[in-house]
Amino acid sequence: MPSFVRFVMKFRVVAIITLCLVILQLGFLLTSGYAARAIVHGDHAASQLIVDQADTLALVDSINHMRTVRAEMGATLAYIEAKDRQQADWQLQRAADKFKLATDALARYRQAPGKTPDEMALQAELAAAFTRYVDQGIRPLMAAAKAGDAATYNRLLTEVVAKDDFAYEQVLDRVLACRQQAGKQLILRTHQQADDSFRLQAIAAVLLLLVAIGMRWILVRTVARPLQVAEQLADAVAHGQLGHQVDLVEGSRHEVNSLLHSLAEMDAKLVAIVQQVRGSSVEISAASEQISRGNEDLSQRTQSQAASLEETAATIEEMTSSLRQHAAHTRDANQLMGTSRDLAASGDKTSKEAMEAIQALADSSRRMAEIVGMMDEIAFQTNILALNAAVEAARAGEQGRSFAVVASEVRGLAQRSAGAAKQVRALIEEGSAHMDSCEILTRSSNDGLSLIFDSVGQMSDIFAEVAAATEEQSESISQVNQAVLRMDDNTQQNAALVEEASAAARALHEQALDLVRQVAFFKIN
Repeated sequence: MPSFVRFVMKFRVVAIITLCLVILQLGFLLTSGYAARAIVHGDHAASQLIVDQADTLALVDSINHMRTVRAEMGATLAYIEAKDRQQADWQLQRAADKFKLATDALARYRQAPGKTPDEMALQAELAAAFTRYVDQGIRPLMAAAKAGDAATYNRLLTEVVAKDDFAYEQVLDRVLACRQQAGKQLILRTHQQADDSFRLQAIAAVLLLLVAIGMRWILVRTVARPLQVAEQLADAVAHGQLGHQVDLVEGSRHEVNSLLHSLAEMDAKLVAIVQQVRGSSVEISAASEQISRGNEDLSQRTQSQAASLEETAATIEEMTSSLRQHAAHTRDANQLMGTSRDLAASGDKTSKEAMEAIQALADSSRRMAEIVGMMDEIAFQTNILALNAAVEAARAGEQGRSFAVVASEVRGLAQRSAGAAKQVRALIEEGSAHMDSCEILTRSSNDGLSLIFDSVGQMSDIFAEVAAATEEQSESISQVNQAVLRMDDNTQQNAALVEEASAAARALHEQALDLVRQVAFFKIN
C-alpha cells in the first residue's frame, strides 16, 4: 500500500468524502462566482447602454423641442395677425410647454453619471451654446411672437435663431459622437469580459475534472479497494477459509480500516474457536456416552424404588382406612356422651329449679304462718274489745242493750277467726314439715345429679380427647400417605427425567459427532 494512501487512510471516510466534496464545491463556487460576476458586469453594461441611450435621446429631445418651439411661435404669430387671440394663446402655451421639455431634457443629461472626460469637457460648451440659443434667440423670438411683431420675429428667426440653432447642433453632434464612442468601448469591454469568463470557466472545468479524477483515485484506493478486500475476506470466511493476513494501517480512524481490523479479529477468533470446538467436541462425545450409560443404570434403580414405594403406599392406605373407621366410631361415641351430658345438665338444672321452688314455697309458708299469727293476735284483741264493750253495755243498762248484741256478735266472730287461724297454722306447720323433708330429698337428688353431670362431663372430655387423638393420628397417617404418594410421583417423574436425560445424552452424543463433522468444514491456513 503506497505511503500516500496509508496517510489518507488515517482519516475517517466521512472526513475524506467531505474534503473531496468541499474541494469540488469550492471549485464550483469559484467558477460560478466568476460567471456570476461576468453576468453582473454584462447586466451593468447593458443597463449603462440603456441609460446612455436615454441620455442621448434627452440631448436629441432638447434640440427637437427647441425647433418645435420655433414652429409653435410661427403659428402663434399667424393667429395674432389673424386676430384669433384665443388660438394664439393656446399656441403660445404649447410653445412654453415644449420649451420647458427642452430645458428639462438638457438638465437631465447634465445630471446623468458615467460621462467620459471628453464628454465632460464638452458639457460646459454645450451648456453655453444652449444658454446662448435660449437667451439670444428663443426668448426674444417668443416675446416678438407674443407681441405680434412680425418684422422683429422674422429678423430674429433668420439672423439669430438659425445661427444659434446651428451652433448648438454642432456642439450637440460632438457630444453625441463622444457618447457613441463610449458606448462602443463599453460593448468591447463587455465582449472582452465575456471571452475572459468563458476561457476561465473552461480552464476551471478542466481543473475540476482533474481534481475529480484525483479524488476518484483516492476514494478507490482508500475506500473501494479496502471494501473489496473486506468482501473477499468475508466471502472466504463464509466458505470456511480461515487464518488470513490483512494489511492494516495502525492508528487509523478510517471506517473501512476498522472494518478490516474487526474482520481480521473475527477471523483470528474463529480460528481459536474452531480449534477449541474440535477438541471439545471429542470430549463432549465421550462424556455424553458415559452419561447415557449412567442414566440407564440410574433409570433401572429408580424404577425398582418406585415399585417399593407403591407397595408402601398401599399398606399405609389400608392403615389410614382403619384409623378413619375407628375415628368415626369414636366421634359417634363422643356425640352420644355429649347428648348424655346435655341431658344430665338439663336434669341438674331442673333439680335446681325445683329446689328453688320448694325454697320459695317454704318462704311463703313462713310468711303465711306469720300472717296467721297476726290474725290470731287480731282476733284475741277483738275478743278483748268485745268483752270490754259488753261490760260497758251492761253498765249502760237499757240504752246499751243493742250495743251489747253487736259486741256479742263481734266476740263470736273473733272467736271463730281465732279458731280458723289455729287450723290454718296447724296446716301450715304440717305443710312446712313436708316442705322441709321435700327440700332435703331435692337437695340430695340435686347432689346426685351434680355428681352424675360431672362424671358424664369427664367421660365426654375423655371421649373428645380420644376422638381428637384418633383424628390427629388419622390425619398424620394421611399426611404420611400423601408424602409417600408424592415420593412415588417424584420417583416416577425422576424415572421419566432419567429416561429423558438418557435420551438427551444420546442426542448430545449424536450432536457432538455432528459438530465434529460441521467443524471439519472450516480449514485453517
